[in-house]
Amino acid sequence: MNHRAIRVTVFLMAVASAAAGAYVLVVLEDTIVAERSAERVFESQAHEAVLLVERLRTAQQSYVAAGQGADYWIRKLADTRATLERTLAGLATSATADGARTAADRAAGLVGQHARLDARARTYIGQEQRLMASDLIFTEMSGMTAEIARYTDHARTEQRALADARVEELRQQQIYVLGGAATLGLLCTLLLVARGRSPAPEDTREALRALMNDASPAGRAALRAEPGTTPGLIVQPGRTASVIPIATAGGGAALASAASVDLAATARLCADLARVGDPAELPRLLERAARIIDASGLIVWVADRAGTSLFPILAEGYAPHVLARMGSIGRDADNAAAAAYRQGELRTVPAHDSLPGAIVAPIITGDGCVGVLAAEMRHGTERNEATQAITAILAAQLATFVTAVPASHDTE
Repeated sequence: MNHRAIRVTVFLMAVASAAAGAYVLVVLEDTIVAERSAERVFESQAHEAVLLVERLRTAQQSYVAAGQGADYWIRKLADTRATLERTLAGLATSATADGARTAADRAAGLVGQHARLDARARTYIGQEQRLMASDLIFTEMSGMTAEIARYTDHARTEQRALADARVEELRQQQIYVLGGAATLGLLCTLLLVARGRSPAPEDTREALRALMNDASPAGRAALRAEPGTTPGLIVQPGRTASVIPIATAGGGAALASAASVDLAATARLCADLARVGDPAELPRLLERAARIIDASGLIVWVADRAGTSLFPILAEGYAPHVLARMGSIGRDADNAAAAAYRQGELRTVPAHDSLPGAIVAPIITGDGCVGVLAAEMRHGTERNEATQAITAILAAQLATFVTAVPASHDTE
């Protein structure tokens, strides 16, 4: 594109898309902040209502307590009940979730029933029938205050769930807006770059086919090897310290078509990994990671304290007895896992005959490389650069948990 007016138009489109994307992102972020602020206000009101319920229970039980003045606690209970009614009414008004509003209304209705029971208890006390008053207070009225507290807590839970769902939806919208703006900006950039028409390449398929038919088996193997490749090794899953030869694509090798990678699912997985508080949750998250990158199996290898060997501590897609036979990988072993650990760089293993390909990403912390994430790939996706990048991101997310697990082989 050499026409000046068209180039200026494309440039303005790129700037406008970036500005529009930034504006939408800011608006969505403000909406998220407002949603969280409303959630905090509702949480505060619900917490106050729970405290008032406890005060209500204490006041009603003090009616018949030895050494307590009934008149004082009667006035105290009346004030507390009035405040609780106002608080529950505010909860029902501010609730945006149907379940939260219904629960708040039911709690308010129970407060009205509690007032009628309280009137009966005061009558018993006025008639010096403290046994009857105690029975009413510690059975019906106590159960009713427990129901009020339960409905209040349910309202808080329902409102929080709705707020979390809305925030998650807004985050998804931010991802889509960011991706759309980036795509449009990249397209405009490509249109602005002036390119000459490349000459059509010479069709050499017939010559190569004839050469393959005339070559010896060794010559055919050499012809099939892609130029610029270097040999490597990776541990074959399911065998103890067994290896298979591979070749890492390079030079003029033809790349496999890029598989679709679900960036939204990746973002949700990274967020869930960041919130993990118990390492027992990791196997479930590792299963999601395998689905995202289309891997038939994942193994987390961690170095021992001396840094001389790698041991499998977490896996997805392999039976326990298969993992038990794997053994360890020496630091100086001639395979992709050891190479990725030594050099702290991602390694790929293209599929070979009937054997699957693999991606090995280093797990790096502030102390250096502490292990690797090995993924056995299907459908040739190990060649996909997006899949390699996602695997590296997942390995980086796992770094926090790997440093928290003892790496010695003799420790469970």
